[in-house]
Amino acid sequence: MSNTCALSNSPYFIWSQGHKPVNVCGAPPEQPVVAFDASGLGFYAQQVDGPPSCTYVLSSGSGYIQDVDGNLALVEDPETPQEWVIAQRGTDSYTVVKKETTLAWTDPGGAAGCERELHLTELNPIRSDLLFEFRPIF
Repeated sequence: MSNTCALSNSPYFIWSQGHKPVNVCGAPPEQPVVAFDASGLGFYAQQVDGPPSCTYVLSSGSGYIQDVDGNLALVEDPETPQEWVIAQRGTDSYTVVKKETTLAWTDPGGAAGCERELHLTELNPIRSDLLFEFRPIF
């Protein structure tokens, strides 16, 4: 087990392993998080707990990525930002799991766009639809 967390407090583009950038659709206060064809939205990863459980909140502007009934949404000014355990699973692959659960971000596949909403499913077994890439924004 590593004694460091792979992500620093920085902005990132997040890509699904289906090679689609993560973005949002709709308007605030609650926007679905989707895999999209156009350019991705930048998200800021802020570490809230260190190793061995590397826990982060993920935000963009005043919105935070939250679990809303099993789907991912960017929620403006939530009462408590959702915490996510981000674990490196390969050179550029990560799983993103809701803290204190085994529910992981999942890309359902299919045509990219507003209908391709990311949601939560069981982490095990680890599959390609559960893997994401965090690309630093320079």
